[in-house]
Amino acid sequence: MQPDRCHECGFDFAGDRARLAARCVSYPGVLADLLKSADRHVVQRRPGAEVWSAIEYVAHIGEAVCWYVGRIRRVLKEDLPQLAPFDFDAAAEEGDYHRRSIDEVVADLRTACRALADLARSVSGSQLSRCGLSSDGSPRSVALLLTRAEHELVHHELDLRRGLGLAPTQ
Repeated sequence: MQPDRCHECGFDFAGDRARLAARCVSYPGVLADLLKSADRHVVQRRPGAEVWSAIEYVAHIGEAVCWYVGRIRRVLKEDLPQLAPFDFDAAAEEGDYHRRSIDEVVADLRTACRALADLARSVSGSQLSRCGLSSDGSPRSVALLLTRAEHELVHHELDLRRGLGLAPTQ
């Protein structure tokens, strides 16, 4: 069962497509400002062995949003598709996230957020209940996938701020 709020970042899981679309418009600029205001070495350095660097978090967010967009599009096109999991840690290593430039990861994030915002604005009420099956066999509705994609944005902004030594926003 989905909680009402994330205990760590405070995200409210009550889905709001207008909120998501608006967040997607401003979000890439917010993260670009955070990355560009920090020391380049801090942006690329992992603060701990199991903690991604700031640049890796932003690259991950762009990839995760694309992954959610693909899942949502698939659920909208197919009847009850089987949705495969994704190994984000492996993708970070294979994609050399830590070697990417700020401009590159922000451009990828902007493209992903634009696609997510377009989906959030365009799905109809009846489409929100369409489902795919996760790797554990549980249903994932379009509404839930949109909400989880937005949670990626909120939660990882907190991770990014922590990694840069900045206070979280309220």
